[in-house]
Amino acid sequence: QQTIYSFKKDVLPAIGSMKACDVKRAHITSILMQIVRRGSPAKANKTLGAVKTFFQYCLEMGTIDINPAEKISKKFIGGPEKPRERFLSESEIKIFWTKIDTAPFSRQIQLILKILLLTGQRVGEVTGAVWSEIDLTNGVWTIPIEKSKTEVQNKVPLHDESIAAFNELKSLAQNSPYVAQ
Repeated sequence: QQTIYSFKKDVLPAIGSMKACDVKRAHITSILMQIVRRGSPAKANKTLGAVKTFFQYCLEMGTIDINPAEKISKKFIGGPEKPRERFLSESEIKIFWTKIDTAPFSRQIQLILKILLLTGQRVGEVTGAVWSEIDLTNGVWTIPIEKSKTEVQNKVPLHDESIAAFNELKSLAQNSPYVAQ
């Protein structure tokens, strides 16, 4: 979902009206450097990966003859990424938890924040989840291999609070197969 957002926000406004075969390395570099100038070098690197994948697909489908993103490196764009070392302290978690229900977000976002905190799962895993993966009766959320960053099926035990949050999300989702909309 972050890839779709990046394409809509940064890539499509710049080159969306162009034919794929007319896109040059300079176009892509310009897009990525704008992201870096906004202070998001890691996002620029992720966008580069998505753009490379897109143009590789175009290359393999015969739409283009050269991948214009192929020779752009993350080292040149966003630089090496450092692993995150920040985590919430116990007191910060308590403060965060007490403020979620009054935070100026939609109820759906409030519930997603609770689920993130209660399960320790990644944002993309929560927002990309479908109801068929979540067994509220037995309190288990099965994240399939294809959605897992570690490429291993993950069975997440659900606490009573997370089950309650999922149940409320389900009522908000109406008939959607997706947990988050």
